[in-house]
Amino acid sequence: YFALSNLGVTQIQVRKLSAAEVALKKAIAINPKDSFAATNLGIVFCKQGRFDESIASLLEAVASDDKDHIAHNYLGICYGEKGLKGKAEEAFKRSIEIRSDYPDAHFNLAVLYATTEPPSLELAREHYKKAVSLGSTADASLERLIQ
Repeated sequence: YFALSNLGVTQIQVRKLSAAEVALKKAIAINPKDSFAATNLGIVFCKQGRFDESIASLLEAVASDDKDHIAHNYLGICYGEKGLKGKAEEAFKRSIEIRSDYPDAHFNLAVLYATTEPPSLELAREHYKKAVSLGSTADASLERLIQ
């Protein structure tokens, strides 16, 4: 299952999402408690716009390993895509709680705060600044939103 999980990740990186899905599902069939494979399967589904399936896989991942900051971050993305802003915020905050130096969760939380009605611009600025200081690429469209 370890090799299949790593193969799935490699296939995600080269955008072969269908092949990644097959490898990761095989890894999970061998070891259902493999949070790494479940997280990456959730990422595949998220990238394909299959948010319900992504959420199910990511919830399996955090059930096996609640300290998986990447799974929580992707849960936030999926919840946000489904319009579940409160759940998205909780997931991003949990990701940051686990790993405060994870730039993706700060960036995604900044986007959430900037696009919520009404926007929470101060919080968006705070998390955007933190994300950039941790290595996220500056984003001109987000910067316009939070100015």
